Amino acid sequence: MDTRGSQVSSAAPALHQRGTRVFDSHGADLYLLAQALTGSAYRAEEVTVSVIAQWCVESSDQHPPAGSRDDLEARRELGRRVFARCQHHDTDATPFASGATLALDREAYEQRSALALCLFAQASAGEAGALLGISTAQVYLYLTRALNDLTDRALVSHGAGRA
Repeated sequence: MDTRGSQVSSAAPALHQRGTRVFDSHGADLYLLAQALTGSAYRAEEVTVSVIAQWCVESSDQHPPAGSRDDLEARRELGRRVFARCQHHDTDATPFASGATLALDREAYEQRSALALCLFAQASAGEAGALLGISTAQVYLYLTRALNDLTDRALVSHGAGRA
């Protein structure tokens, strides 16, 4: 008697419950990370779903409690997987772009990626730098620039200027 079919069907509800728990804990932030990295809502959804599905198949039955240290480590690992999956995404650079344009595109990508990794994947500056192949100091510089840009925009929208 073949029992494989019944084993698969009995595992499906547990897998679905695990996926729901992981998505509830991390899905929105992983989606925002993927969208920041790819610039595409469709691609972000595809990446998020595939990373969470693979995580659920590979991981244990118990997802760590929300807010626990293990939950933070799970977020970081899921963020690394989203980043890796997004690296296969084509960039928006044009084939005839000059070296200066490509350098600016690369810097914008690194800044956006560093911010997204730290914010949505809870990566440290060192972890983000390692994933991007840049120094921790460069990550801090990108984060500072992003914060300054947000501050300037907030001041302009409120009719004030930076002193």
